[in-house]
Amino acid sequence: MALKFYSRHRLMANLLPLLSGSHSPRVVTIQSAGREGPINLSDLENRNTTGPLAGTNQVCSMICLSMEELAAQYPMVSFIHYSPGAVKSNITGNLLKSVRGVLYYPAQVLRVVLLPVVEWLLFTQEGEAGDRVLFLGTSAKYPPAQPTGESRGGWAKVPKGMEVARATVMRDGKGNGVYRISRDGESIGENKALETCREEGLGKLVRENEEKVWERAIGRS
Repeated sequence: MALKFYSRHRLMANLLPLLSGSHSPRVVTIQSAGREGPINLSDLENRNTTGPLAGTNQVCSMICLSMEELAAQYPMVSFIHYSPGAVKSNITGNLLKSVRGVLYYPAQVLRVVLLPVVEWLLFTQEGEAGDRVLFLGTSAKYPPAQPTGESRGGWAKVPKGMEVARATVMRDGKGNGVYRISRDGESIGENKALETCREEGLGKLVRENEEKVWERAIGRS
């Protein structure tokens, strides 16, 4: 939770006053957009879950809801939650290399024989993944809720034939400046769990929880 949620949202909160003075302010967070799920109000900090993927669905919902609250406070800033999919890096290989005991040799066979094939067929290359994130950070395809005259001119123009992305909340044809984006740079369709969270007003609750966690971690009220 520290890596997936609290640390990055602390960075957002600390930098937003400066970002709001930028000509083209934007926040891009890379996690698992599209995997949003129900939020357990009795365990917002995921203390009762274990494993690297535990609580991912809840975290994704919290990311989106927190960004929507921040966008309402800073409508000149656009916020993107991006899911890059599988990216070719050393993470999977190092994980298999670290296996010990009776599974060591099967893991090494997977690492040396199968992993390169899977990476070649299904994974995005590191350079391309970087290009995609650079596009997210600079394109006018993802406008804030209330772009100023300056910020309109600060983005790279939307390529011909490409439409502006759909925000997470649309009202009267205008978006809220928050985007859940898939590997290909397009908006991810809404899901019922996230809609339910909004209907129950959980965005404010998530933000209040963030503040309490930060106060506890920093050691002051």
